[in-house]
This record gives sequence, C-alpha cells and structure tokens, in this order.
Amino acid sequence: MDKIIGYLVTDHTEEWEQPLRLRHADGDPPAGVLEWLGKGDAASVFPDRKTARAAINRTHHFAHALEQVDLYPTKACCKIVPLRMV
Repeated sequence: MDKIIGYLVTDHTEEWEQPLRLRHADGDPPAGVLEWLGKGDAASVFPDRKTARAAINRTHHFAHALEQVDLYPTKACCKIVPLRMV
C-alpha cells in the first residue's frame, strides 16, 4: 500500500487542473489564503485533509468578505488530492 505523505489543493475545471499555494501577505489571515501559482512558485503541501479543507474554507470566507470572489480560487472548484509515496 502506498503511504500518503501530504495533500495538495488543486483548482480544477473541465479543461485543466492546477495546484494552489498559500499566500501570506499583509492583510491576509495569519494562516494565509490560497492562490494560483505564479512563475517559479511551488505548490503548498498540507499535512492532512483537515488543514487543506481549512485553507479552502478560509480563502472562501476571505474572498467573500472582501467582495473579490473573482480574485481567488472558488471553493466549489477546489479539490484535495493526496500525495502518495510509491
């Protein structure tokens, strides 16, 4: 059996899927919010599903509080993907 070593959060649509990263910028919640990868950025790996789900929920609430839902990954399009060591 493969061992799960962490979890990625991906933003997916019918056409594509992209891993996300946590951003820790001024004005963000202390635990950060999810954003799309830029050139040279690495995807964030979460230790468990609970932490990954918390990042999705936090980003959702943050985007709605700022009324800027188009600038952040949509909760409905986020998927938690286990990373397995083979």
